[in-house]
Amino acid sequence: IVTHPNYRKKSSNALRPLLRSFHARLEEKKSVVSCFPIQPLIRYFTRKLRIRILKRVSRYLRVLKITYLLERFVKHERLAQILSFFLQPFLDLFYFKDRFWSHEKIAIREIHSFDERFDSLWERASRAYRVLLVRDQEYLNWRYVREPGQKYVIFAAEREKEVLGYVVLKQVEKNNRPCGIIFDLFGVRNREVLRALVLGAVEYFKKQGLDKVEFYLSDDYYESILKSLGFLKRKIDPGRSGWLLAKSYRADVEHDFYNPKHWFVTSSDMIMA
Repeated sequence: IVTHPNYRKKSSNALRPLLRSFHARLEEKKSVVSCFPIQPLIRYFTRKLRIRILKRVSRYLRVLKITYLLERFVKHERLAQILSFFLQPFLDLFYFKDRFWSHEKIAIREIHSFDERFDSLWERASRAYRVLLVRDQEYLNWRYVREPGQKYVIFAAEREKEVLGYVVLKQVEKNNRPCGIIFDLFGVRNREVLRALVLGAVEYFKKQGLDKVEFYLSDDYYESILKSLGFLKRKIDPGRSGWLLAKSYRADVEHDFYNPKHWFVTSSDMIMA
């Protein structure tokens, strides 16, 4: 659903006829739907359309430049710059442990397209989840390589030419400050592989001189890895609810569909950019 900027954050009544039509279409086609509606629409989705709330996606953040924190609390620009000069080495020292993570025989390489090896990765890695968006070669190339007007940076984790996972990155502006978004992260259920991909993303964004790294995620296994690497769980950005809602209009869909633990969601599923 796209709303004209002049009408955003205003009454959602104008959208309701469109939503009712959309609901009827889904019911006719026996479809399955998931969505992340803005806060004013959640009540309508749940009460009128009977779409269930499943879980809230978490926002994780890792600060790269101490100026990001100082400018939030120190209003004097010159003082913030001076404090940054002295405090940035302490932040770097805090994350110095990153260098001691062992990634034996795991190579992180930038790629510019997805080949047939990613079909094999999808077959192996998707078995850990019951409900997730398809991430095979065809979809990944369509989503991240051929999408017009968007530029993503992609890294793959490899061991002896076997692909073990990938991470998709994007640089954005948030509050007039440069920010790195981990747009998608997916791989075999191996902590060393996922750590290597996340640290590769952090290192890339540091070289670009960005203030912070953000990642929206809903998966206990992945979240534990982020926490071990210094990511902090923060509030969802204003204007986003972060609530995942879903409904099946098909009788053959298993009841497990509504179990929040069976869903795998990242920033890309929320269409963050």
